[in-house]
Amino acid sequence: MKLNEVALANALAAVSVGVSVICYLAIILVPDIAKLVFQSWFHGVNLANVWDVYASSGSLILGAITMAVVTWVSGWAFAKVYNRFLK
Repeated sequence: MKLNEVALANALAAVSVGVSVICYLAIILVPDIAKLVFQSWFHGVNLANVWDVYASSGSLILGAITMAVVTWVSGWAFAKVYNRFLK
């Protein structure tokens, strides 16, 4: 089954922006739980020295845009490579 490169890239970018917004809200609404979850993602690395919550709308926008760009390019490249392996 061939993948549509642009459709896959768009879907990944949309989902990643949603995840970015959820993480932003978690940091604002439940910072202790967010820290615990993020620390678990980094295999228990102690985040105490670097955990300085500064969540602004600017950081949300910049993070969401850069996340969307990176995941869009990655999704497009993944589909392109996947389709080449089908041949």
